[in-house]
Amino acid sequence: MTGRSPDDLSAFERQIASKRPINSNITRASKTVTIRPEEFLYSWSSRPSSPIVVGLRLLSIQDQESGHQDSLNAGPDGSPEYRRAAIAFAVARGICDPNDVTKPHPLLEFAEDMVPAALSRGTIDRLFDELEKLAIEVVPLFAEITPEELLELNEILMAEDPFENMSMDRAARVRRYLRFALNELLEGQ
Repeated sequence: MTGRSPDDLSAFERQIASKRPINSNITRASKTVTIRPEEFLYSWSSRPSSPIVVGLRLLSIQDQESGHQDSLNAGPDGSPEYRRAAIAFAVARGICDPNDVTKPHPLLEFAEDMVPAALSRGTIDRLFDELEKLAIEVVPLFAEITPEELLELNEILMAEDPFENMSMDRAARVRRYLRFALNELLEGQ
């Protein structure tokens, strides 16, 4: 290509010369997680021998609705069976190719079927927690807590059982958020 003016180059040659990716619309995962071989089920025939990196993406409203409908096949809304199915569905839809959020991870291309068959319960739960952290980090749904609200939170948490009037699902979600907040506070010290 030396000795030629840019006007003489084809679009492909200009793309190569610029060293930019050919498809610049690719969105890399904003967060990645490593899954170690021991976090896969030993019974899974495609179990990797070395760690893999998966990208994480937020679930769309359609994914959330599909997950609810799909999970109802496992058990009634709120039941332990429903919750397990909903978490596995969220993880399946939330993992992706770390280099392109529009693509499934190459090892788990059919994630909705493969996640429950390939990953241990603990791994699925860990990935779900990472998805929740991602949502908290990037979705501006909630304003930051004020000093007054922090005092109110302290009073609530000091009660004998602050979760007694909540459903099991809501109490579990609040505990996960509190765990996230505690971890962030401890890491910041």
